[in-house]
Amino acid sequence: MTLNCKPGDLAFVSRGLPIIPDELLGQIVRVVSLSPPAMWKIEKPIRITMKCNAIDVDGKRLPAGAVLDVGGLPDECLTPINPSDEPDETLTWAPVPGVLEVV
Repeated sequence: MTLNCKPGDLAFVSRGLPIIPDELLGQIVRVVSLSPPAMWKIEKPIRITMKCNAIDVDGKRLPAGAVLDVGGLPDECLTPINPSDEPDETLTWAPVPGVLEVV
């Protein structure tokens, strides 16, 4: 299995889950550790309000409108923010910064 993130990555929530409100989309999180199956623990939990009835990971029933702190997210919902081997696109439209000489 190929994962999107690795421990320590900053990532943004790029895909939602049916039971979680859209307020989670676009949130930036730091992934800390991986738990099976492909669920990342995040550094700071995010408080959300449930859109519909659900069952949490411990089997507890969560009614619509329940407020909970999300402490982990599936890898498939995250897009890492990390440097790539591609050249910086900024250099295609902005001038390369010069070196200042200090006297």
